[in-house]
Amino acid sequence: MIESAVEVMIPFIMVMVLERSDRSYTLSMGGVMLAIIVSGVVLATLGQYFSAKAAASVSRSMREDLYQKINSLEFYDLDRFGAASLINRLTADVNAIQNAVLIFVRIAIRAPFLIVGSIFFALRIDSGIALIIVCCLPFLAASFYFITKRLAPRYTAIQKTLDAIALETKEDLEGIRVVRAFNRQDREVDEFRAYTGKYADLSVGAGKLSAALGPLNSFIINCGVVAIVWFVGLAVQKDSFPVTHISAFIAYMIQIVNALNMITHLTLNFVRATASNKRVKEVFFAESSLKDGENTEKRTVGETVLEFRNVDFGYDENGTALEGISFSLKRGETLGIIGGTASGKTTLINLIPRFYDIRSGRILFRGIDVADYPIAELRREIAVVPQEATVLSGTVRENIGFGIDAPYDTVVTAAKLAQAHEFIEKMPKG
Repeated sequence: MIESAVEVMIPFIMVMVLERSDRSYTLSMGGVMLAIIVSGVVLATLGQYFSAKAAASVSRSMREDLYQKINSLEFYDLDRFGAASLINRLTADVNAIQNAVLIFVRIAIRAPFLIVGSIFFALRIDSGIALIIVCCLPFLAASFYFITKRLAPRYTAIQKTLDAIALETKEDLEGIRVVRAFNRQDREVDEFRAYTGKYADLSVGAGKLSAALGPLNSFIINCGVVAIVWFVGLAVQKDSFPVTHISAFIAYMIQIVNALNMITHLTLNFVRATASNKRVKEVFFAESSLKDGENTEKRTVGETVLEFRNVDFGYDENGTALEGISFSLKRGETLGIIGGTASGKTTLINLIPRFYDIRSGRILFRGIDVADYPIAELRREIAVVPQEATVLSGTVRENIGFGIDAPYDTVVTAAKLAQAHEFIEKMPKG
């Protein structure tokens, strides 16, 4: 704000200097103007630094909280959003919000203050001519409303298309062996090209619309400048308007144009950030589809460890993956589940640690319904070996002991049982 005050005061001081035509006054006011300019440069530099720091802090906190929220979501919720969409929300959407915050801190106060300050000092110089500037404001507001109203849904569509591109890329890279085995590279490239073509078309459309805002505002302002020059010319001819005021009015019009350009830049970034913010909020306000159980009584291990009682399950309301499943397992017993692809073997296992909730029936673990267990406690009691091996970033030891913080000797024993110890020893640093 102080930086903006410096800018709007300079033309007014120039008018005062020109009207006085006093050497000593001119020198003193010149020193004041120089001090104002230097302070403006210092304040602008500090403002840029602190605004960048504030924007980075906001994005860091938002990204950390969003990542924590994503990790708290259950499988239902992750399936609903999709991994590719969540990655884009965590990266591209948060970056869009960060850019908007950076620009907002710098411009949101400064640009309106420049406009209001310029109009205020213009009114002080000549209220009649200054009203021309005021008359331009409703037209400028209408142009902003017209453009931004049409931009918001376009940016939302752009982000959704970006999700589709990320999903297509993820699937192709994960299934690259299958794609090449069936010689389907060309088909996958065509699908990817279709998504990128749609993204390009949407981006170009939004770019054309946003590009119209600057010229439209310039046209309105230039019409105001022409009107000011016209009326000032008539007033000068009648000796009712000092020539020294002309430069001040032109300077204020230039400041208003610059401020409007800032607001245009802010508006375009803000519209994009609004679409991104809506997507981020969807994740933040997503409620877990699984309700945590509250049964904390001490568990006793009886003869029956696991029991399914007439269990039905479906991933959605339109189909059933499992129907009428009933069995029980006692201590020391094992159960082999045999079936074709997509017959529900993995689905059945996923119901035990409540990765998904059943539609009807009951699943009892140690005599208590799994829905009554606190989820964290239930999953601590159950060991799951996934179908597909997943290696996380870190050391081999961290991967083998993942989730239990196992001692070194235990990790080595596990590696030997898995026939992995020999090749692990041959890796750098063992």
